[in-house]
Amino acid sequence: MPFEALGSEREHWIRRILAHCGLPDEPQVFAPHENRRPVATAAMQVRQPINRAGVGSAEAYRPFLEPFIEDYYGRS
Repeated sequence: MPFEALGSEREHWIRRILAHCGLPDEPQVFAPHENRRPVATAAMQVRQPINRAGVGSAEAYRPFLEPFIEDYYGRS
């Protein structure tokens, strides 16, 4: 799943993920930010709708991740 597409085509990709996992299509999965149960995370983004705000935010860390990326995807 292209992460960037999740922010712009949320419903389409959530439906595909649910189908792939064999999970039912329930209204709650389309608005996880509306769930008021306690969550164990330091980031408040869990209370925000799925969006594209974080796309590209990790680029500053790419030099540190290069060894992992090379090992994960294989050296060319």
